[in-house]
Amino acid sequence: LTLVITAEFFFDGPIRRGDSNNTFTDAVKSILNDCVYDNNIVIESVLEMKDKLFHEECLIHGDLHFGSIMVNDDLGFFIDVEFSYIGPPALDLGQLAASLI
Repeated sequence: LTLVITAEFFFDGPIRRGDSNNTFTDAVKSILNDCVYDNNIVIESVLEMKDKLFHEECLIHGDLHFGSIMVNDDLGFFIDVEFSYIGPPALDLGQLAASLI
């Protein structure tokens, strides 16, 4: 379920004209029509990135949330990596988004 929500929220909805989560002023809608919704290069690039995130595997954190990220002025670190494993990177993205709720 996390992966389905991630795909919808981060990849499908933002490039779908009229998605209920996309509410903008008319001026912004006009810009989005030209730059995103009517731009096949952007749409193809987003879908390609989505495919890589869901169908390729790499080392992922496995328990990513904002408490697992430490940053200072120069560097960022992931902590608590004991749950790391090889998996779809979209899983980490979905868990990070879910930690906002």
